[in-house]
Amino acid sequence: MVLAPFGRRALLVAVLSLTPASVLAQGASTATITGVVRDSSGAVLPGVTVEAASPALIEKIRATVSDERGQYRLSELRPGVYTVTFALPGFATVRNEGLELRTNFTAQVDAELKVSQLEETITVTGATPLVDVESATQQRTVTREMLDTVPTAKSVLGIAALIPAVVEPPNSQDVGGSKGERSVRITVHGGKTYDSRLLQDGMRYNALTPGIGSLEGTGRGYYANPLAIQEVVVDLGTMGSAEYSLGGAQVNSIPKDGGNRFSGSLFIGATGDSLQSNNLDDDLISQGLTSVNHVEKVYDFNGSLGGPVLADRLWFFASARRWGTTTGVANLFADSSGTDFVYTADQGQPIEPVESNRGVGELLTFKKKQKKNSTFP
Repeated sequence: MVLAPFGRRALLVAVLSLTPASVLAQGASTATITGVVRDSSGAVLPGVTVEAASPALIEKIRATVSDERGQYRLSELRPGVYTVTFALPGFATVRNEGLELRTNFTAQVDAELKVSQLEETITVTGATPLVDVESATQQRTVTREMLDTVPTAKSVLGIAALIPAVVEPPNSQDVGGSKGERSVRITVHGGKTYDSRLLQDGMRYNALTPGIGSLEGTGRGYYANPLAIQEVVVDLGTMGSAEYSLGGAQVNSIPKDGGNRFSGSLFIGATGDSLQSNNLDDDLISQGLTSVNHVEKVYDFNGSLGGPVLADRLWFFASARRWGTTTGVANLFADSSGTDFVYTADQGQPIEPVESNRGVGELLTFKKKQKKNSTFP
């Protein structure tokens, strides 16, 4: 099994990473449900209990109460499918089912409660808002279904390339898995590459290197495991969010955080030189080209496992990955002259850089104890 190498070191890292989910999920990695509750006459209703229930929440249900203007707000909700219930004594209960929340999305869900002396529930399905009327930024979300379905490299930037506004350098585009995981500089709407930011759950992880008159922020030494990602949100930066210092593309990977049932995934991808054709013809050879860009091997092996440590109290999610590439560059050969002054290409020794990487990750999510409400006279 790919998860076997974790051992005691991984367990120690997991214990040290015990940070409340409510802290890790701040800001750009969560969603919000807001709206107004009215009665059948159009008058606002204060004191309505609004509950949002979803398997994405470790506490299962997040609740609030509408204020004197009938308004309510449920913030810091993890991406997922929710059921929102509105209840007030003397009124029929209204339940909205199948509300799908994406990261950085504010869903406007209004409700109308009808007077009723009977205990009845009105259920509304398929009412997911399509437009965020509160946020000024433009974003695109790559869902877990797309990450699993699209036959492309399972990398964050490989997925981001599916969005029309995102542009990668021509020599960095992955075709049929020929590139593997790379540190790719992207741009959006003609912006600068060093304006882009890579984030995981809202925390930035790409480098900030001083440049000439600018800050180069595109290098990275950390790669997110695609099997540990629930969805990828690309902020196109066209309106400029106050959350970021620059207006380029912000690529935010939202990690999985386990759940109340055990589940796991395994992904294996590989290719070699036998699957690549050769377009080196006599015309190219006559112009001095003796070899073409080629792939010796590209491989990616990764797995993940998550589940409950304590049901409804403590969840874990762990992942492990090993990947790398061996590729060749056209007309690049070793020097066979043996001197520092004259270069003689050794046609039998092409230069083929080797990249080999491995990584493990662990995440523990726990529910904090709820404080009992105090009653004052």
